[in-house]
Amino acid sequence: MITVLFVAATPWEQRIITQSIKTLHYPGIHPLFLTTGIGSYAMIGSLVAYLSQHAEIDFVVNIGICGYHPEYALNAPLIQVGHIRSGSNQKEEIPLLPFRFAPLGSFYSSEREVRSLEWILESYVDMESYGFVQAMKRFPSIPYILFKVPVDAIDSAVSLDSIQKWVETISDSISFQSFFESIETYLQKIPKRKTYENIRTYYRLTHAEYSIYEKLAISYEALFQKDIEEYIQSSQGKDKKIFLQELESLIFPSLIWK
Repeated sequence: MITVLFVAATPWEQRIITQSIKTLHYPGIHPLFLTTGIGSYAMIGSLVAYLSQHAEIDFVVNIGICGYHPEYALNAPLIQVGHIRSGSNQKEEIPLLPFRFAPLGSFYSSEREVRSLEWILESYVDMESYGFVQAMKRFPSIPYILFKVPVDAIDSAVSLDSIQKWVETISDSISFQSFFESIETYLQKIPKRKTYENIRTYYRLTHAEYSIYEKLAISYEALFQKDIEEYIQSSQGKDKKIFLQELESLIFPSLIWK
């Protein structure tokens, strides 16, 4: 039995997620549900506390609604978070990509509601994705994935009634049957804990560089279904920064994020 934790910021989002999953009755998956509250700080505090007390969790999923840039966003009902820029400190994160389930999108994650397009370069806006990734960094042996359902343009007016209506679209945007099958396939093929110490030694990677490489390596193996050792052999002799940049570009061919 695989234990999967579904994390949502609001009770409205979580209600739809819970109803969809419990109606499915998928064998082999034991779902747990956590509502954290809105914003990265609430996400970090709630998720870290929960995971610290539940060692049985095999996989963590963050699902929620988000805003979209009317000029840059893809015409897709579900977006997998592939890149995040924090509105608080402008730091960027490339979250773990255990497998590709939906089109990848770039997110601006802000503690405050964003209603101006003036300085937004990303395609989507949310309030929790950066905090979610920061929390999951404390539990490196647990794989995770983030999905967002685009519901409103960044520069449009929003009301509580509209938000409660928008969350209803979550159930139509994701096939939980297919998603559970993808989780099972991933956990069967990819070891829960794998190290890449050979490349750390070869390139003399710092702790921060190794952390970046580890996520890229896991994503490479999940997306291309082959061992990254083949790529490493073809890249020997390259400067380590060029090596990491080329690997990132290979995984994200459209990483001139718009």
